[in-house]
Amino acid sequence: MDCNIDDNNHFNELGIIVNNIGRLLCCRHLGGRAIIVKSFARIHETNLKKQGLLPLTFANPSDYDKIKPTDKISIVGLKAFAPGKPLDCVITHENGSQETIKLNHSFNEQQIEWFKAGSALNRMKMLAAKK
Repeated sequence: MDCNIDDNNHFNELGIIVNNIGRLLCCRHLGGRAIIVKSFARIHETNLKKQGLLPLTFANPSDYDKIKPTDKISIVGLKAFAPGKPLDCVITHENGSQETIKLNHSFNEQQIEWFKAGSALNRMKMLAAKK
């Protein structure tokens, strides 16, 4: 799973929100699925969920400093993805050593369905096709 990892994503100005949402949505179009940060603005987090991305926050914000540009990130436990249940992230360092950290999310059941379908629109299309 390709990820974008950033220090913070809480924005105060509309222009900053739009610019950063555009940058992070590029991650989706390049095959990325997760955005991991210390914090999100609520509107930004919701927009990412609707686009089928996985906005995650570090359970321990200092875990951000454990990740280096050459590391490989694996988010495990997605089959058991459920509201209120943190996900595990395995960081594989360039030297082969690994660390596991916890990532939090704020998904509800409906939003998890959006993620599984690839986006909120995809989920609505699937539901409409069943009628």
